[in-house]
Amino acid sequence: MDTIKWRYVDKYLTKYHIPNIIIGKLGWSGLFTGCRYKSKDWCFGEEFQNQVLNNVLSLYSVAFSRDDMILNNRKTYVQHHMKDHGAVIWDALSSGGYFFLSG
Repeated sequence: MDTIKWRYVDKYLTKYHIPNIIIGKLGWSGLFTGCRYKSKDWCFGEEFQNQVLNNVLSLYSVAFSRDDMILNNRKTYVQHHMKDHGAVIWDALSSGGYFFLSG
């Protein structure tokens, strides 16, 4: 996992997205991301979870492909999570919401 990419996502959300969502300009927003291992590659994950708890992000979905391989004998990728939340994404985009994709 490239932590540099995560820093850019974190900076973007902090600088542009979070102030706008707090004052109610963006509405629904979700972040879909993925990495291989939670213990090795999950950078800023707790911060993003806190953003959901604080109603800054509406949804945070992360896929751990290698961890799922160990647990479920199959890899789970970001696109699997997006498919699972397809109706939510469509409704959000149809009503002017935003989603961020990384990984």
